[in-house]
Amino acid sequence: MKQTSILLGLVFFSISSYSSTPTTESVEALLEALDEKGQMAEIYSSLEVMNRQGATLHYGKGQAKLTSDQQRAVEIVVNTAASVYKRDLTWESIKPEVVKEMQSNFSQEEVDAAVAFYTSPLGKAFVQALPLVKRKTSLLIRSRLEKIQPVAIPEADKALRDAKLVK
Repeated sequence: MKQTSILLGLVFFSISSYSSTPTTESVEALLEALDEKGQMAEIYSSLEVMNRQGATLHYGKGQAKLTSDQQRAVEIVVNTAASVYKRDLTWESIKPEVVKEMQSNFSQEEVDAAVAFYTSPLGKAFVQALPLVKRKTSLLIRSRLEKIQPVAIPEADKALRDAKLVK
């Protein structure tokens, strides 16, 4: 009976330690190993591209070439948005929420294993190479979309006509 109690205690301890919420310190170590703070520059760059595209579409109103006033409006919008993002969307401002999200989705064991990997030479190389892979993948997708869009728009127009939503 004593052996059964000890065995059950060990099983319970193993399960509870496996599923325990990771400490803030360990999650912060993982975020540091992943260079999440450094990734903010990549996020700002992506936001700038999206803002520029959106502002160009909005102010260009479908024109092939923007007037100088339209170009100036686009630059003002993009620069203002960039200033707001860099002021209000900082790593320090979102880090506590990211830590909480990591704590709710990973166990201490998982975080410890990830820290061990991402602080190893192989993990560091992975972290360094991943942004370039993501950037190239994004460019590949954008390139494919540019090729698909001339086909997709007429097909969507035909589907709208077939649905009798436009003439």
